[in-house]
Amino acid sequence: MTGTQILLGLLAGLAIAALLLATFQRRRLIRMILRPCLELLYRKEVVGLEHFPKQGGCVIVCNHVSWIDGILILWMLPRNVRFIVDAGNFKSRIFSWMAEAFGTILMATGPKSIARALKTGREAVKAGEVVGLFPEGTITRTGQLQAFKPGLGRIVKDSSAPIVPLWLDGMWGSIFSFSGGKFFLKWPRCRRLRLTLCIGEPLASDTSQDQIRSRVQQLGARSNIEHRQELPKLARHLIRVWRKAGSRIQAADSTGVEASGRQMLIRTLALRRVLRREVFSSDERFVGVLLPPSVGGVVVNAMLAFDRRVSANLNYTAPSHVINHCTEELGVRHVLTSEKFLSKLELKLDTEVVLLEGLKDKVTGIDKLVAFFQGALLPAVILDRVLGLHRVDCDDLLTVIFTSGSTGMPKGVMLTQANVSHNVEAIKQMVRLTSQDTVLGILPFFHSFGYSVTLWG
Repeated sequence: MTGTQILLGLLAGLAIAALLLATFQRRRLIRMILRPCLELLYRKEVVGLEHFPKQGGCVIVCNHVSWIDGILILWMLPRNVRFIVDAGNFKSRIFSWMAEAFGTILMATGPKSIARALKTGREAVKAGEVVGLFPEGTITRTGQLQAFKPGLGRIVKDSSAPIVPLWLDGMWGSIFSFSGGKFFLKWPRCRRLRLTLCIGEPLASDTSQDQIRSRVQQLGARSNIEHRQELPKLARHLIRVWRKAGSRIQAADSTGVEASGRQMLIRTLALRRVLRREVFSSDERFVGVLLPPSVGGVVVNAMLAFDRRVSANLNYTAPSHVINHCTEELGVRHVLTSEKFLSKLELKLDTEVVLLEGLKDKVTGIDKLVAFFQGALLPAVILDRVLGLHRVDCDDLLTVIFTSGSTGMPKGVMLTQANVSHNVEAIKQMVRLTSQDTVLGILPFFHSFGYSVTLWG
């Protein structure tokens, strides 16, 4: 027998095996095809697998972020899941064939079809199968968990089957999600995505829908905490945003001051050099800021983040003894403010006040030259290392926001890099701002929303 005949025989055998698999073992064939593709694109991690029933019927409920959530869950769980899905997404032959292979329960519009699908799901649970639901009923457009639609209770009615909450994390930002305001037609991420499936403890079949949604949301919060290292470091991100903006206006205030991205970056770096030389000691960690929401306020807060110090924006509407209490609690040595702004306030501060106008004469030509080189010419990656921002950890303190003091003296709330960065990312998901949008910041920086969204958003 020649080599050609042997090769043709092997190919014929493979073709026959594929035909048999396609006919009698469709599910196995599809898994064989999809598994290497998914492993090439994603890194999976399953947390809480011990909570997932190894046998017996149950219903899983999960958040819905992308078009392929069902495929991913089938890949990550050890048992087959019969998802109840919209039949409109499975009209093509190939999708219909795949759905049938996994026992997918198709649900068309109309009360009869919905009732039929729920009945089929209820019977599957009683038969010891796993039934899957995306109770939101549609893919999220914001990355946040939406309200649950009714129907879950009818599947587990008159049944002792548990309800298992899941949270799938990592798909927001993929081409299959609605990040960026559209599906598919966008650049995919170049790096391999890490997906995490968090499995919660099973709930009783009579658990209310609100409680189930709350458990799913808790899993999402837990996942965010576990993955906080992946959140952007705000100072490093701001350098790149201002660099990209170039000559476009990035900040303006009611005094008529305007600054482009390049100007903001250069001013911030120059101010950092002067304050490190003239004011700050090397061990000074907490610095007070007494400024309104303005271009100067943005520059000062950014400068402190660049210098890896902790800002404490002080409530300038509070009386002197309250502000002094706040600075004493933190051990603040210097308060950065403006002479023009301070003259409008009747305050007597115990700490040393640094007037920003007085620093102008101390900015040397070398300071300007170095700041220009760092801000306009030095690659951002190298600038990160020059400033030491590569050593910033997600759990490092970024700022301290004081409460209003309505129940006593204000209390300092310590916010880490991850705390603020997560809020910024959440706002970006909810409100898709572009370079053509303008944000009007009316909240002061001593307010948590004003600091997080207006300043860093």
